[in-house]
Amino acid sequence: MDSICQPLGKGDANVVSNRQQYILALRTLVVESLLQDACDLAGFATVSREWKSIIEPHNFARIKLTPSRLAGFESIAHRHRARVRYIWFCLKLLEYDCIECVPSIRDMEGLGNSDNVQITTAFQPLFSTLSTWEPHGTLLLDTSLHSPATRSTGSNI
Repeated sequence: MDSICQPLGKGDANVVSNRQQYILALRTLVVESLLQDACDLAGFATVSREWKSIIEPHNFARIKLTPSRLAGFESIAHRHRARVRYIWFCLKLLEYDCIECVPSIRDMEGLGNSDNVQITTAFQPLFSTLSTWEPHGTLLLDTSLHSPATRSTGSNI
């Protein structure tokens, strides 16, 4: 019979210790593998408290936000603020149906008035939420604007 399957006696403390070390090493390899895989890890945080303590800091360190996710962000960020190190705020500008619909009056950045209103409207709740945060370590805010019309019309927004 294999030693792993045999019942343990009183003098088998080393076997128990070795098994525990093996299990711990195996768990560590699995979790590290998941962290490097760049897959969605949120579901794995429910496996155990141990996994939750490893995965949550990783999940909340880098957050990608869109305007539609801002409402939920405030409640999540409040609980996990200490873990957030990087926020990428992505804003997709409105798409125009045709080239004639694209605003002809643009500012120096190539944005029309409706684009500027959309940008201001999107950033206000983000800055409102961030203004309530107490300073805690380093926080980097990265922003990006994307216009679906850019590809189809060749404009440089």
